Amino acid sequence: MALQLIIPSVFGLFFLSGFSGLVLQVVWMREPSLLFGATAQAGAATLVAFFFVMAAGVGFRERRTEGMQPD
Repeated sequence: MALQLIIPSVFGLFFLSGFSGLVLQVVWMREPSLLFGATAQAGAATLVAFFFVMAAGVGFRERRTEGMQPD
């Protein structure tokens, strides 16, 4: 019974996470277009910001887990 409730909940959370990521991507594509216009520079600025934040997150996580041993 509990598994029947957990699986749809997990799929729902994945759906909401993906949807919110898509909404944020659209917002971030529109904001630089106000600064640069609807050009490749706006798309490039969005991609640079995205990859920078991803790299910063990985670096933070790596430093935080340095020295930890797997179980």
